[in-house]
Amino acid sequence: MTVPGEPDAYQRGVKAGKIDEELAGHGRRLDKINGSMERIADRLGSIDARFSAISMALQQIKDQMAANDVTVEATAKALESAAKAQRQATEKRWQPWQKTLALTAVLVAIVGLAFAILTRP
Repeated sequence: MTVPGEPDAYQRGVKAGKIDEELAGHGRRLDKINGSMERIADRLGSIDARFSAISMALQQIKDQMAANDVTVEATAKALESAAKAQRQATEKRWQPWQKTLALTAVLVAIVGLAFAILTRP
C-alpha cells in the first residue's frame, strides 16, 4: 500500500537507476580525462627529453664557437706579428756606418769614372 505524498518503490528504483547511470557516465568521463592526462604527461616527458637534447646540442655549439674564437684570435695575432716582422725587415733603416760606406763607394766610383774619362787619349 502506498502512502500519499511518498513515491512508491518503483519510482524510487527508477530514480536510483537514473542516478546510478549518471554516476557511471561521470565515471566514464573521468576515466577518459585521466587517460587524456596520462597521454599529455607522456607527451610532455617526450618534449622535455627533446628539449634536453636540444639544450645539449646548443651548449656544444656554444663551446665550439668559443674555441673557434680563441683560434681566430690566436691566428690573427700570429699573422699580425708575421706582418710586423716582415715590415720591419723591409723597412729596416741604414745605420750611420752603412750610409758612410755607401757614400764613400759612390764617391770613389764617380772619381774613378771622372779619372778614366779625363785620362783617356
